[in-house]
Amino acid sequence: MKQKFLRILIFAATLLTSFNLCGQDRYCLSYDDLLNGRWDTVSQIKCIGRSKGQQIWAGGSIYTMKTGDKAIDKILKKKALAVIANDSLYINCLNLRYEKTGFGLGYAKAWVIGNKILFSNRLIGREMQNEAIAAGYFLGAIGSALAASDQLKNQVCYVISEGEDKKGRINIQLVDDNIMEEFLEGRKDLQLDYLHIRKDLRSSAEHILSILEKGGILTR
Repeated sequence: MKQKFLRILIFAATLLTSFNLCGQDRYCLSYDDLLNGRWDTVSQIKCIGRSKGQQIWAGGSIYTMKTGDKAIDKILKKKALAVIANDSLYINCLNLRYEKTGFGLGYAKAWVIGNKILFSNRLIGREMQNEAIAAGYFLGAIGSALAASDQLKNQVCYVISEGEDKKGRINIQLVDDNIMEEFLEGRKDLQLDYLHIRKDLRSSAEHILSILEKGGILTR
């Protein structure tokens, strides 16, 4: 227990140091780099929001990152795991996996809670994948696009709490009652607010982020 607590403190302190590093934009390549504060700095990273149409065809992630340097942009697109731009943390969703399904290209806004990285994106998983396959089978490309559009409306939260596997992929967890209980430990007022939400709506990113913001739990 003491070792776990110490690891959380070191992790949080390392990330806090990273955010305060002269306000420079930077990126890291792996979960281990993120844990240990190993960042490569660049003069500026532009965080560009995507339109809804772009999100549908790219897989749902909201942001792209550009520097104007083709070599670095290539790294940010496919190799980097995390970016700090304008003192905010973003996670590259390309190699993240939930129930062996992924998001596609692009970044999502992220926050640090304890030793976990929280981010929001569309709901994925086996059930969502089966719906998209069925829509594509019966309605072709338009059906697939409509299914993806519906999925964008289902914004949920995930956490990263482990590193890459041998293929460079990271398994993530959907934020559920158990994870929220951990996040809200010692905050009975917030726990009650969360439990008062209808059970089938609790996974909504809107509700989760609202409660965490209310409690001042989100960092960056």
